[in-house]
Amino acid sequence: MTASSAQLSDFTVHNASSYAVLVNQSSFNDIRTSVISDSGYGVSLNNSIRNSLTNNLILQNEQDGLQILGQAAITNNTIKSNGRFGITVNYSCVDMTGNNIEANNGGILLYYSGGSVLRENHLTNNTRNLSIQGEILTEFIQDIDDSNTINAMKIRYLVNKNGLSINATSSSDTGYLGIINCIAIQVADLETTNNGQGILLAFSRDSTVQNVSLSANSIGIECIDSQNVSIRQAILLNNSVGIRLSSFSSNINISVCTVAISSLGSEGNGVEIADHSNGTLRNNTISGYSCAFHFRQADSSIIYHNNLVNNSQPLYTADSAETLWDNGHQGNYWSSYDGSDVDGNGIGDTPYVLAPNQTDYFPLTHPYAPDIAVTDVTTNSTKAYIGQIVQVTVSVMNKWYENETFNVVVYANSTSIKTLNFIELTPLSNTSKTFLWNTSSLPSGNYTMKVEADILPGEIEFDDNTYSGSQIEIIKIDVDFNDDGIVDALDLRIAAIHFGESGILPYDLNFDNIVNLGDLSIIVSNYGSAD
Repeated sequence: MTASSAQLSDFTVHNASSYAVLVNQSSFNDIRTSVISDSGYGVSLNNSIRNSLTNNLILQNEQDGLQILGQAAITNNTIKSNGRFGITVNYSCVDMTGNNIEANNGGILLYYSGGSVLRENHLTNNTRNLSIQGEILTEFIQDIDDSNTINAMKIRYLVNKNGLSINATSSSDTGYLGIINCIAIQVADLETTNNGQGILLAFSRDSTVQNVSLSANSIGIECIDSQNVSIRQAILLNNSVGIRLSSFSSNINISVCTVAISSLGSEGNGVEIADHSNGTLRNNTISGYSCAFHFRQADSSIIYHNNLVNNSQPLYTADSAETLWDNGHQGNYWSSYDGSDVDGNGIGDTPYVLAPNQTDYFPLTHPYAPDIAVTDVTTNSTKAYIGQIVQVTVSVMNKWYENETFNVVVYANSTSIKTLNFIELTPLSNTSKTFLWNTSSLPSGNYTMKVEADILPGEIEFDDNTYSGSQIEIIKIDVDFNDDGIVDALDLRIAAIHFGESGILPYDLNFDNIVNLGDLSIIVSNYGSAD
């Protein structure tokens, strides 16, 4: 359609091979109460202004349900089950009110488009509900209030705000969070999923994102032309891109985050950096991606103490300055690094060349994460009489790169017999602790010695926190050798006859394989007791 000022209503179009309705360079048209379905594209408003779509059903089209290049009012439509986006707005602005956008591959895409007004639109079960893309500030200035929802959760799109706190207490019902041209925004304890960005920061500064969980988005966290942002303790799972820093962002500091995708080697990048400088990435885990790091014109960042696990490629880089991949002593753990560590200091003997002009000179040989291991537990005897003192030795190791203090509990079978508090270990070191165990409280029987160490915050290897070691038999003592019902000089005499003999004898009471003064003293200590 190229004529203008037309009104089209109550019609049905389906099975069109290309566009069901194409409005090209035509304005002031009104399309309402119609059904548009099962075509290539639903409705395209191309190079047209002041058009309106009201109360239509736009269903099951192979591509977008509605494409807009121009200006339009979109009101009370149901746009459902389209193969791409429900609504795509290209280089344009629209008024959207009261639309239901459901089960499309994408819900709403605002592509390099500023100035739109969104009210009471409800996005439900789209693979990517809301996506906003652009490069300059005006392309992100939208009037989107929290009457718009994603799966009944509110869209929060902050523009020109200062000093706000968005957290689980004030804003737990957040389905999308955009932070545009803002200062000092504090974000904590939120969960979002299935959007173009889990959290979008554009042209914002001096802000913090902490303890968020963002999953199944195109990009977990995106920072565009933003400065002095701290991202900490974020859990970013199954996003096509975990974190993207771009468009002259600087001083973005990322720490203690998990960036992972469940299908190992999946297409996508853990961290993308383009036109960004002076950032720090420390103590993060990136796993399962086609590429752990993707750089384009990245400059002057420091990246160390990260765990890069099961990524198909460690780094892709183009037109980027050399990154500092260590803190001067330690670099990163790369599961793809196959160098040796002859001296056992936890650092590879050879550098890891990631790409031309990009080298980790101190690659770690095991993950940078707390890891306490119990390596042994032994007793000084395999047998003991009830009440006998047994010497127990516990061996532990600190398998990571920081000082650590922890506790261990020692068990005989399921009975706790000792807690060793505040064991202190320097990095990559081990120690043994010995204590004396009074067996008087245990019944006779066979016992397996077991030790459990604390699971430390951030520890990911738990199997070696528990160790089962030596076995010991606890025996009820019987030194009434002549069976007369009392321990006396006659029993002492019987044992003394065998003094100096070795082997397995009933008179070897301390189990040292010889009858000696130690055994006779045990008889004396029980002198006068009745059987």
